[in-house]
Amino acid sequence: MTESDHTTGEIPAEFLEDGHVDLGVLGVAAWVTDVGLVRKRNEDRLLVRMLWGGSHLLLLIADGAGGHERGDKAAEQVVLTFSENFPSDAEAPPGGAKDWLAAAIAEAHERVRELAEGAGRPPASTVVGLLIETGSLCGWRFHVGDSRLYSREVGGMVSQLIRDHNIANGLIDWGLVVSQAMKVAEGARLTQVLGGGVDQEPELHGPLQLHPGQSLLIASDGVFGHNGSREVLLPAMKAGELPIIERAAGLKAAVLVGEAPDNLTAVLWDVPSGLVATIHRDTVTNSMVAVTDDEITRRVARSTSEDGDYDDDEEEESDGPSLWSSAGLVAALLVLAVVLSVLRLDSVPAESPDSLPEGPVHTEPAIETPAVQPGFEPPAPALEPDIELPDTVPEAEAPAAAPDIELPDSEAEPPVIEPASEPEPAPKPEPQPEAPATQQPEPETPATEAAVQPATDAP
Repeated sequence: MTESDHTTGEIPAEFLEDGHVDLGVLGVAAWVTDVGLVRKRNEDRLLVRMLWGGSHLLLLIADGAGGHERGDKAAEQVVLTFSENFPSDAEAPPGGAKDWLAAAIAEAHERVRELAEGAGRPPASTVVGLLIETGSLCGWRFHVGDSRLYSREVGGMVSQLIRDHNIANGLIDWGLVVSQAMKVAEGARLTQVLGGGVDQEPELHGPLQLHPGQSLLIASDGVFGHNGSREVLLPAMKAGELPIIERAAGLKAAVLVGEAPDNLTAVLWDVPSGLVATIHRDTVTNSMVAVTDDEITRRVARSTSEDGDYDDDEEEESDGPSLWSSAGLVAALLVLAVVLSVLRLDSVPAESPDSLPEGPVHTEPAIETPAVQPGFEPPAPALEPDIELPDTVPEAEAPAAAPDIELPDSEAEPPVIEPASEPEPAPKPEPQPEAPATQQPEPETPATEAAVQPATDAP
């Protein structure tokens, strides 16, 4: 790589158009790339290369961030950095795959940042790829941004091996339910890119055990992001049905049938059948949490937050950097969580007044019962709620007590006993001149005498 290549950002011409390469014992890799139906220039770049005398294979795609200045140059710098750090000849450097990849990503990040000029949106790029060790058939995946890596197992199961670095997935990490996070406006904006004034946090994972017959696809978002309900990826990943070159071409044609508003680039590789690993490694499983509508709320403690606010589909330039600071993003996430909590409270039906603890227990009005003189039993029938009882207890107002009172011998029959058998007298009883209010007995007088005394004075 010459100094001219570094400054001008030139890459081999075969990676600027559709192509394929014979990888020896690792079979064939094919790729396609296109500007799409809307964009004016293609800002995607790719790299496919056998490394260090055939000991490793590198598959890589870089997608310049749309709406940012010199996105094509940013993607070129990413590819050039990996090309310089992973040569086809010589020997593998000391260390391991993760060390090599981390160093190359960090260097690419700095080189993209150096492209920034003026006050416009700084250049930025995504990166996604797979580093395969030939002897062990193990792979190490790496990515920053929203370009993706897909796998189709021999049994037919297709899975996405990485997850986009965007606001929606950041909210999921903070505990928001997936179905709600997917509805958040601006949720597709990137929180991780190379360049752009943001400290990158790449995801490196491996070694992952690969299997003969497995199909692997890496793609920019222009390949998978604008197809609606049409299935375009699965036919391309059915190893053995068609030659890999034809399947890659079919994938490109299927995308261009749709709207194709973005650049599209894809690299396709099948693990050759019958290939046997000669080196044993302790492998890991893919630890990415699948993003599905059935996923329950997860809460993950994080010491750092995602930075950045890139929209890879924007084409207009802004007056300044669009990145969110760490504090700004955290504040926005907290505000959103509060709003969602309020919405959940509003959705709970309010309790009816009857269920409130301070409300009346019975719906019928309570009946005030007059104090009963000593010796009287409470009246058996309940009084009507609209009868207003006098302060005193006239003989006519105590119908239930008359049958239970044993009257002493007397020459005259009490005039007030007969009306007592009628439970519903007029509200105002006839006054008894022989029993004025001033003649009420003292409290110590027995109850029977107080009730009968007016009868003995009757004419």
